[in-house]
Amino acid sequence: MKNINELSVGDETEFNIYFNQDIHERFKREYQDTSLVHNDDLFAQKAGFKEKIAYGFNIISYFSRFYGNYLPGGSSICLKQSVKFIKPIYLNDTIKISGKIININQSLKIITIKNKVTNQNGDVCISGEGIVKIVI
Repeated sequence: MKNINELSVGDETEFNIYFNQDIHERFKREYQDTSLVHNDDLFAQKAGFKEKIAYGFNIISYFSRFYGNYLPGGSSICLKQSVKFIKPIYLNDTIKISGKIININQSLKIITIKNKVTNQNGDVCISGEGIVKIVI
């Protein structure tokens, strides 16, 4: 856990996830999203994708792990998260969740983190910005 004085603009980190069928199915069962673009290859192909695509909200849920375990790491709550879905993520992609501190407000104990999700080819699939309050 880090306090606000241990953080600097430019701090960054990342972690990888192999996005497999099991992760996909658990999200589908939990949230009961049966949208065909996420569950039927033929439908997804007709919609312009190479096969069914991952649930975007499943992917961005990993920002919670990022903030809780990596940056700042267990000492914060997310106040706001913007997200832009740029490219699809497919099952069996290896994705990288990364973030970099771009602003620190010492007096309010708030940091701004620019984050993104890239696939194994280095393509940016999701980008966003998190506003995070340090609570210690």
